[in-house]
Amino acid sequence: MADSQDTPVRNIRVIRAAYLVGGLLIGAAAAWIAMSSVQQAPPPLYPEGAASLGYTKSLILFVVPIAAMAAWFLWPGHHENRHWRPFGYTIGFITVLWTGLDILLAHTFFVFPDPDSATGIAIPGLDPATGWGWNVPIEEVLFYILGSAYLVLAYIWASEVWFPDRDQADSEYVGRWPGRLGKLVNPWYVAYGVVAVAIAIVIKKAGLFGADQGGFPWYLIYLILIIVLPAAVLFNFEFRFVNLPAFLVTVMSIIIIGLVWEVTLALPYGWWNYQASAMLGIFIRPWSNLPIEAAILWVAAAWSNVAFYELFRIFYHRKPRDPVASAANNLV
Repeated sequence: MADSQDTPVRNIRVIRAAYLVGGLLIGAAAAWIAMSSVQQAPPPLYPEGAASLGYTKSLILFVVPIAAMAAWFLWPGHHENRHWRPFGYTIGFITVLWTGLDILLAHTFFVFPDPDSATGIAIPGLDPATGWGWNVPIEEVLFYILGSAYLVLAYIWASEVWFPDRDQADSEYVGRWPGRLGKLVNPWYVAYGVVAVAIAIVIKKAGLFGADQGGFPWYLIYLILIIVLPAAVLFNFEFRFVNLPAFLVTVMSIIIIGLVWEVTLALPYGWWNYQASAMLGIFIRPWSNLPIEAAILWVAAAWSNVAFYELFRIFYHRKPRDPVASAANNLV
């Protein structure tokens, strides 16, 4: 399809994306105003041991829907197996990326107040105060694997079941992989990321919007660098393939899970919390002083996983594939 023919479709999709982002911002602003009257966060509900193995057991919030969606895809008579290889690439990539976060930065960004909430099985991690040690709960790694699997499966499922008319056929991906990296990267989005980092630093150090001026906003900068910025770099290249209604369903579902999992359970019961000095300094008081970065992460993680899934899907279908062989390979 010629670029001139793609332009109207691209413009429509950009407008729809603007509506999507605008709707999310309007909802966030309304929620912020509604909660702004709260002057103090509720007291923590732990002492130690208030919810034994709570962190470990809470992962069921991801395990059950993953199992249900996987069973649906593997059900006899359902032949939509074309997603499995791109799905596997995405989960492998995201797992390595976020496990690196845990090993290097878990104790820079997070604290784990209640040791009884986890199994005690740990992976190596770097603590700025004490150095290297086996000090990062294994539940952290399981969360990143299960959370990524949930987000991608939810997006695929919504595309297949609710919005199949918005899903691109495999043939549309053929020949779309760029011949060189220069076609993939748009330098303007790199500039946007730099501006976002600068704004975060100004807000933190100037104390704008009531931000705590102590420390440095490392966590938000990290999110911009490894989630927002790479996904935005891929925007022009792959945005035409993103099923926006399915993405919206994915975002709404992870927000609901986040409200139950993190706001209602994890923070009040001390399963984990955040190093205030590494945050932007703007906290949502009714949600047990949840840093605003954590709420941003819910949406950013959904976009990141969907963006990388579509990227790997474009890569997988970059050449015409034999339907019979492709179905067999996807099941391997």
